[in-house]
Amino acid sequence: MGIPFLYQEKEKPMTEIIYKNILIKSGSSSGHFQGYANVYDIVDRQGDRIRPGAFLKSIDEHSQAKTGLNVYFEHKTHLPIGKITKMQEVYNQPDHNGEKLSGLLVEGRLLLTLPCADYAWKNIKNMGLSVGIQVIVSGKYTTIRDIYLARLVEVSFTQNPANTKSRIITSY
Repeated sequence: MGIPFLYQEKEKPMTEIIYKNILIKSGSSSGHFQGYANVYDIVDRQGDRIRPGAFLKSIDEHSQAKTGLNVYFEHKTHLPIGKITKMQEVYNQPDHNGEKLSGLLVEGRLLLTLPCADYAWKNIKNMGLSVGIQVIVSGKYTTIRDIYLARLVEVSFTQNPANTKSRIITSY
């Protein structure tokens, strides 16, 4: 099966995204991953800045309902590739490189029998994470929209995440 058109090479972003720091455990082929679906207080490419605590209510709702978020390829809802199995807000958490990050830390698993999931897994060093959200409370005081409360809808593997700090940190 050939690679669909959506895998065409995209323009390189203006800033370097730190994909090369993914900790890949040798022989890993289970599809499990961990990463930051969103890093707080970063102005993303759409001019949004998600504030700490924005996802707490949504995480609690998903936890109580025992519903995991779907993982999509490039936010395309017709291309599901996995499921989020754990999500939590973390603050000043050092990653394996010692960089302290605050944000939405997720764990999940790709369904590697699906062609897009297999592609994302084989190209994990070039992928980032991104959230699909419904904004509930926000404020726009300049050209930046601060998001204080949002409902999590999905997480996507993407080649060009809006939040340049959002990334996969471990695959196993």
